[in-house]
Amino acid sequence: MGLVVMWAVTNLVSLGRRATRSCGKTTAAFLAAENMVDALERQESAVLLIFLGDSEKGIHQFRENEAMFLQWLARAKDNITIQGEGELVKSIEAHYGEVQTGVFFADGSA
Repeated sequence: MGLVVMWAVTNLVSLGRRATRSCGKTTAAFLAAENMVDALERQESAVLLIFLGDSEKGIHQFRENEAMFLQWLARAKDNITIQGEGELVKSIEAHYGEVQTGVFFADGSA
């Protein structure tokens, strides 16, 4: 009986550790997605600043959040845990690239 209890406790601890690792990876994916959305929203605000005439501040803010988006995208690429997640991350990367090629500022910079 004691042997069975020890076996059950060992398996329960092992299962708990695996679940914790899995949840940590899933949480990291959600965190990356949330931060990418935040960076995109700030880039949108930066474009508005440019249109309102504050080009220097807008360009700086846009570039800063572009770097932030790309950092979180890289984290998402390194943390693929769910089937189909890789294709989704590739799609986000491709569409972001398309958006970036379409963004031109009044002073000619992109």
